[in-house]
Formats: sequence, C-alpha cells, structure tokens
Amino acid sequence: MIKEGFRGKSPEGFMDLIYEEFVGRKVKPIYSKRERTYTVLDIDFDQSPATHCVVRRKTGAPITDPCVKMNLLEYYYDAYKIKIHDERQPLLKVKMPRAMMRKALEDLY
Repeated sequence: MIKEGFRGKSPEGFMDLIYEEFVGRKVKPIYSKRERTYTVLDIDFDQSPATHCVVRRKTGAPITDPCVKMNLLEYYYDAYKIKIHDERQPLLKVKMPRAMMRKALEDLY
C-alpha cells in the first residue's frame, strides 16, 4: 500500500512523504498481544532491520547462556517467528512508555 502511493518519486521525495505520513502518529506492533501503541518520533533512513543490531539471549536459552549479537531480522524471527520481508525498510524511532523503559532497564541488570 505505501509503496504503491510513492511509485515514481525521487528518493528525497519518497523520504519526505514517508516522514510526513508517520512522524507524530501512533503505531501498533503486530507482534504484541497487548493493546500497546508507540508514538513515532523520527525515521532513521540510515538503518534497516538488516543493519541494526541488538544484544540478547536467544529465546528459550538458559540465563547462564551468553548474550549474542543479532540483527533485527534475526531478533524478530527468534522472538516472535516474524519474517521481515523488506530488509531495507527504514527504522521507526518511537517514544517508549515509561513502564516499558523501566522494565527494559531492569532486564539489563
């Protein structure tokens, strides 16, 4: 749907239109069972699911296992069994709810 609306646009025009379409809007992830939304703050056109990495334990691994570095393609498949089809799509920078931020920090330590 999004790609069809932007066919024939220059890369700069495409980025402007994507920015206008998403920044400031609320989005809901498809992987969450909770009714959680995030506000889009920015779009990172320099990063993609193939380039951005996270460090975490593999799903189901014992807590004693070391964390591993994986890109977002690997992470979403490992954690949610979701295959990202457009490996070059830009990443959304979102505002996290405070409770989620607290939980994420607790999980680090």
